[in-house]
Amino acid sequence: MDVAVISFQDNTDIIGAKYIHSYLLKSGFDSHLIIQPDRDVQTDGAILDFVAAKGIRLVGLSIMSIEFNRACEFAAAFKERYPDIPLVFGGIHATVAPEECLEFCDAVFIGESEYAVADMAGRIRDGLDWTAVDNLCYRDSSGVLHRNPVRQPEPELDAFPFPRHLPDGMYVVDGGALKKFDDGLFRTYSRYSGSFLSIITTRGCPFSCTYCCNSAFRRVYDRVTIRKRSVENVIEECLDAKRRHPYLLMLNIQDDCFMTHGREWLEKFSRLYKEKVGIPFAFRTTPRHFYEESIRNLKDAGLRWVLIGLQSGSERINREVFKRNIKIDEFLRVAERIKALGISANYDVILDNPYEDDEDLLKTLDVVISIPKPYQLQLFSLTFYPGTELYARAISEKIAVDDAKTKDYGTLGKKQLNFILELAPVFPARLIKFLAANRETSSIKKLITFLRYVNIAFLMPWSYFRLMCNVYDWNPVKLARVAVVFGKDYRKLIMRKVGIRKA
Repeated sequence: MDVAVISFQDNTDIIGAKYIHSYLLKSGFDSHLIIQPDRDVQTDGAILDFVAAKGIRLVGLSIMSIEFNRACEFAAAFKERYPDIPLVFGGIHATVAPEECLEFCDAVFIGESEYAVADMAGRIRDGLDWTAVDNLCYRDSSGVLHRNPVRQPEPELDAFPFPRHLPDGMYVVDGGALKKFDDGLFRTYSRYSGSFLSIITTRGCPFSCTYCCNSAFRRVYDRVTIRKRSVENVIEECLDAKRRHPYLLMLNIQDDCFMTHGREWLEKFSRLYKEKVGIPFAFRTTPRHFYEESIRNLKDAGLRWVLIGLQSGSERINREVFKRNIKIDEFLRVAERIKALGISANYDVILDNPYEDDEDLLKTLDVVISIPKPYQLQLFSLTFYPGTELYARAISEKIAVDDAKTKDYGTLGKKQLNFILELAPVFPARLIKFLAANRETSSIKKLITFLRYVNIAFLMPWSYFRLMCNVYDWNPVKLARVAVVFGKDYRKLIMRKVGIRKA
């Protein structure tokens, strides 16, 4: 039986959809994973024709909030042409806003759904009632809403097949036609030309930040734990990717907090990764989970980049608004150790927060200019996602929020302190303080605008290159490859983040 899983992202970095696709293949279904990056709804015709040509009997859309409107456009055309083929929505937006999704589809999957999707596909294949599937939310013919029991998450993550970088049966809408991925198309539609591999080794997070979907998941399940893959399983996936994609430059571990693995696990991983894989890698962690002995072992194995969330330099905001109990002195101590260990770093900051005033932002600025250079900042505009604790608070307090389905979280509000924060990683602290103190004067506003362009065109790329030199030990051949594959994507990303234009 044929199934189609469709994503509306503009790149191949879709781990959730790949896990569903891989599990369907393992379960004996003919699964087709389709990326639709084109905003022009006319090109959806290529997918609709493919559904008929393959005799597909179940279609699932994997969506985040920002993709919801585009998915609904596709859904309208799909249901008009195929009213009898079940269309289901999955992904984080389906989990947090199922009733909204049901206005456009037949059913919604809530939470982790590899088993549920395969169960539904099997029931359709066998001519059975598919509405009894776990994790499913739907309306019956009378319009009554039904929420089926949610299966508890799989505790043994090794049970799932790898969501390969370029899996079998993967397609893309390119030039209005649906094409099966070859190496050329894959590099075209992959971030950093496919040289940057994303994997996950855990599911779950030790925190429950109010702005994050993890706060929503805690209301879906009776009990939420951090589930972990075995070292051997992770190493096997890395080796599989290395064999299939010899041009890989870096491994990106996308866990919410990689260091939640125990020290014994991390020691074993460090030893086997150094022995068998050897590709530079990056991961995310928190100041509270920065265990120096383990970090030293990981550095020896190939750790070259760490991503850590600051979010706000105001402990009041972190504690009372975000529910992140992290001390600023702890954060700065970890930043100093990262620099001393020779590891490159990105630090996350959330801006455009209606609960934050200029005093809080100035505290953030003071923290940021205290981080030892070089480093990169990832600046995000706070987005209130439906289903999160912070969204519920804002609605109850009648605080105006942007629509998460249309907001670009990488485009910052036009606030002088936002612009000054962008400059902090590359300009001297004394200049940053001067700009902040005089930010509302006409001449300083013009100076800030000029410095932003200088930063985008020259200084930030140079800072990034310095960090990459550290990653690849100043190896000229590897750095040349990095410059080619990272340059275009990085420039687009930076310009989108500073709001000069969207990528």
